[in-house]
Amino acid sequence: MIRVTKYYEAKGDGPLKGTFWIEIATWHMEIRDLTEWQKGSNWWVSMPSKQFEVDGQKKYMPYVKLEEEAHNRFLVAVKEALRSYKHQNGMFSL
Repeated sequence: MIRVTKYYEAKGDGPLKGTFWIEIATWHMEIRDLTEWQKGSNWWVSMPSKQFEVDGQKKYMPYVKLEEEAHNRFLVAVKEALRSYKHQNGMFSL
């Protein structure tokens, strides 16, 4: 089971809505600095990543890479945990 343990709202009106930490108790693991994004009706979360530049353009590489199917299932579970956290804490929930 995945649980959000901390959430920090982003400042400003951009697509970044916040950063948060999750706990996966069965694995005794905490992952920090996931990000929540919203642009229009699109809402998504991203794993922690490292920023770098290629030919003057910003690129991002996640610190953890899962196979595509596992990655998609994991992010669905993270989004559900984030919805639950925001609901329990009286925050706007998508």
